[in-house]
Amino acid sequence: SNGSGAMNISQTAATGPALNITSSGAGNTAPAVNVNTSSSTGFSGKFTGGTGLSTDKFQMTNGAVGGGVMISTNAAGDAQWAPAVNFAVNAGSTSAGSGSSTIIAFTNLAYANPAGTITAGTFTVPTNGMYHFDGAVAVNIGTPLTGAQDLTLQIMVNGGTYRETTVRLPNGYAGPVQLDISVDAILATGQTVRLQLGHNTGQALGMIGGGPGAAENYFNGHLVR
Repeated sequence: SNGSGAMNISQTAATGPALNITSSGAGNTAPAVNVNTSSSTGFSGKFTGGTGLSTDKFQMTNGAVGGGVMISTNAAGDAQWAPAVNFAVNAGSTSAGSGSSTIIAFTNLAYANPAGTITAGTFTVPTNGMYHFDGAVAVNIGTPLTGAQDLTLQIMVNGGTYRETTVRLPNGYAGPVQLDISVDAILATGQTVRLQLGHNTGQALGMIGGGPGAAENYFNGHLVR
């Protein structure tokens, strides 16, 4: 043992590994190499140079391990578990009145991780990061329009418009209309995200589709990174 390391292995040949360890005992489940650095405050292992570390399997056992979670890094570059964040709701039953924007209160929850992050169509961001959202709303124009009219679907962040899509309907139009929207957004913990529908058709527009799983009306989102 010395100040430069307890053991040093040097490879000067052009080919072949500097150290080759083989564990071939039948039924042996113990690691081929076990490094215990409980008395050290540094890294258990460090790899530098070359093109990086290559392995056919990687397992990180610190922290809360669970299916569907991701590995992220903190400000120091240390790997850590990031819980899965995603949700899907559909089958909104809101009637959108004319002259104002109406929050779409989706009635069927498909899933939400973590639980409780979306209520009455409003998603509350549980952790900082970049998120992706998809939404769609289908309504029925029951009375033929008087003049051309716009329908606007908005993704709202903290009550303000973040992204919107608009469709213009011609004079005399009556029938179904569907609007779709997608967006990526960098959000902070505690911010809220929801869909709103605005129009000035002079009539209340009922959402069409209906039952759980309805493809016409939905709002989905997930943490990207």
